[in-house]
Amino acid sequence: MKKIILVSLIAFFIFFGIYTTWRTHNNSTDFDTYYFAAKDVCTGQPIYSEHEGISPYIYPPFFACLLAPLAIFNMEVASLVWYILNLIFALTILLCFKLIFDNWNISVIQNSLPLIPKALFLIIASALFIDNISMLQVNVFMFFLVVLGLYFFKRGSDVLAALFLAMAISIKIIPILFLFYFLVKREVRMCIFIVLWTFLFSLVIPTLYMGSESAWAALVAWNNNMLVKSMSLKPNFDMLLCMFNPQNQSVKAFFSKWLMENNFSILCTKRVAHEYYPFMINWTLSIKKECALYAYRAFTVLVSIVTFFCCRRKIKDRNNPLLNNEYSLIFLLSIIVNPVLKTQQMIFLVFPLVLLLSGIAKHNRHYRFFYTALICFSFFYLLMSGVIFKIIGFGTISILCLWLVVMAKTTMDRLELPG
Repeated sequence: MKKIILVSLIAFFIFFGIYTTWRTHNNSTDFDTYYFAAKDVCTGQPIYSEHEGISPYIYPPFFACLLAPLAIFNMEVASLVWYILNLIFALTILLCFKLIFDNWNISVIQNSLPLIPKALFLIIASALFIDNISMLQVNVFMFFLVVLGLYFFKRGSDVLAALFLAMAISIKIIPILFLFYFLVKREVRMCIFIVLWTFLFSLVIPTLYMGSESAWAALVAWNNNMLVKSMSLKPNFDMLLCMFNPQNQSVKAFFSKWLMENNFSILCTKRVAHEYYPFMINWTLSIKKECALYAYRAFTVLVSIVTFFCCRRKIKDRNNPLLNNEYSLIFLLSIIVNPVLKTQQMIFLVFPLVLLLSGIAKHNRHYRFFYTALICFSFFYLLMSGVIFKIIGFGTISILCLWLVVMAKTTMDRLELPG
C-alpha cells in the first residue's frame, strides 16, 4: 500500500511539473516575472522595466540577481528547475516539526495525534504548498529561509541564522519583523548579523551583478514604487481596487470591505471589477475612507504592540518550547500586517498550525481547547473556497482566531514552563 501511494505521488508531481512548466510558457504562473527580471540583470537592462504581457517585477533587486543563473536556460527549463527547487523547499514542513516536536520521526508524531486534526492539517498544509508551487511563487522559498534561520538560531549558530533570515528580508521585506523580534528579545548579536547580511544581500550582491550606480538606482526604485506605495494610507483608486478584491484576505481589506462608505468608485469596484453579489454591496458601516484606513492602522499597531510585549522576556535556553510560541506569533503578525494577502502568502500559517498540533498531541488538560481551536480555524479557512466567504473575509477571521489561540497557548505555557 505504501509503495502504491509513493509511486502515485511521484507520478502526480512529475505530471504536475510538466503542466506547471506549460502554464509558465502561457504566462499563467508568476515565474515569468522572475525570469525576465533575471534576464534583465544578465543583459544590463533596468529590472523594473515593463515586458509586454508580463506582470511587473515588484521584489527587491537581490531576488532577480539570485535567479540570474536560471536565465542561461530558456524559460521552460528554468521554470522546471524552479519547480523542483520548490518541491525541495516544501520539506520545510519537516523542519517545523523538528523545531516544535523536537523529533525528526514523523511517524511517531502522527501516532500521537487523533485522525481529525491530522486530516485537517494535511488538507490545509497541502493546499497551501500546492497553491504556491502551482503558481511557482517565491513564498515557499521565503518560508524555507525563515524556518531554516530559526533552526540554526536554536542550534546556537547566530551567523547562519542571521544569514538565512537576512536573505528572506532581502527578497520580501515582511520577515523584517523577526529582526524587531530579536531586538525586543535583546539578542544583540543576531540583530547585528541580520543587518550586516541584509546590507550584503540588498546592495553588495546586486552591485556585483549590475554595478554600484544601477544597483542603488534599482533599490531606490523598488523603495519608491513598491514599498512606500504599499504602506500608504492614501485611498486612491488602485488601492481600493486591491482592497475590495475578494482574493485579498488582509486585515486592511477586511476593514475596507466592512467600514468604508460606498461612493461611485467603490460601487463600481464592487459590482463591475469584482462582481460582488447585489445583496452584499451595501454591507458597510459607511465610515469615510480615510477613517476606515486609520482604524485599520490603529488595529494593526495594537496587535503588533501586544505581540511584541508578549515576546519581550529574555529566554536564555534556546531549546525552551516557549520560543516556538513566540515564533508562531511573529509568523502570524507577518500575515496580519501585510496589506495585500492572498492564499499563497498564507504559507506562514503552517508553523503555528504545527504548534497547535503539538498542543493536541500532549493530551494535557488543555487538549480540548486546542482541538476545538483547530476545528474552528479550519472551518473559517476552508469556507474561504467560496467567493461569498472571501468577500466577507473568512480568511482574515481565521488568521485572527489563530493569533488569539497562540496568544492563549503562550500564556498557558508560561504558567506551566516559566521562561
